Amino acid sequence: MAWVAGDQLQGGKYTIERKLKTGRFGINYIAKNKQHDFLLLKTLDVNSLTSLNQLEKERLETMFMREAVKLTLCQHEHIVKFYEPFKEAGYSCLVMEYIPGETLDKLGKISPEEALIYIQQIGAALTIVHQHHLIHGDVQPENIILRAGKSEAVLIDFDLVLDFDHELTTRRVRENVEGFASLELCTKNTKPTAASDIYSLAATFYYAITGQLPETALKRKIDNKRLIPPQELISSISNELNLAILKGMELEAKNRPESIELWLKLLNSNSHNANAESQNANAKNQNVNAEGQNTNAASHTNNGTENKPSVNWDKRMQILTLVITAIAAFGALLQGIASWNSQTTPPPNPTSTKK
Repeated sequence: MAWVAGDQLQGGKYTIERKLKTGRFGINYIAKNKQHDFLLLKTLDVNSLTSLNQLEKERLETMFMREAVKLTLCQHEHIVKFYEPFKEAGYSCLVMEYIPGETLDKLGKISPEEALIYIQQIGAALTIVHQHHLIHGDVQPENIILRAGKSEAVLIDFDLVLDFDHELTTRRVRENVEGFASLELCTKNTKPTAASDIYSLAATFYYAITGQLPETALKRKIDNKRLIPPQELISSISNELNLAILKGMELEAKNRPESIELWLKLLNSNSHNANAESQNANAKNQNVNAEGQNTNAASHTNNGTENKPSVNWDKRMQILTLVITAIAAFGALLQGIASWNSQTTPPPNPTSTKK
């Protein structure tokens, strides 16, 4: 099955615009409704699954429609919106929100602070999914899209999000990008659980802040390959955050946090500790700056004190000069008065002689 641009579904309710990608279980399309809104159309093509017998195909199709109905109940700002399931020409379809933007894998390496925002948002979305007894099963950077122009991460491409208690919930590693799949997603006769999504989300966090794919679960288990702690690749993250990521990526599901909420609390507490450390560091810097300012002030005070004698001596010299000048002027004035008096005094009368 492959619809082409212009094909109309549900009596003209939806019109195919173009094909996006082909997965193991079907094809994704961009379509428009009668209001010309863009939508995403996910299909299930059981006829292409040659590895399944007819009974398994019927069961898978039934599960697809059942899970599609459940997904319409998972309403959350960080989950792609699911509108309605329907059947067209024998094929099962699910209409979803179309989100313009870039997927997380296109950003490359980002700061731990920015990555933590997105991981917390997707963690909140997975909480809703798990509350409805569903799993995503394919959490990875390629399936997290950032709304254009916003710092909002949205979980997309649920593919076949199947119930916990069914044997067909088992996914093979070929359906996942290596490095993001937990051990139970890579081995036969195992069922993924909420812990599987925790592993994948922790691995996504690992990739976002280091820019490197983590070692695969299979190689860690079979070949005893070492998972390089993220702190060895990016030294700026705290010890607590480093341990929280590694805890989420424990090989055995039983060793991971029991729920996505508990893992998020672990991340949040580590984030608060990191913020507290940052605040303490800032406080220390402020104290150092204050001490520096006090030292400068003291230095200015000392400089002022050292300069004062020089200023006082100059003033004293000026006053002394004025005093000396005044004394000299006064002396000259006295001499002038004395000279004037000597010139204005009449000469004495001569003594007369009797004959």
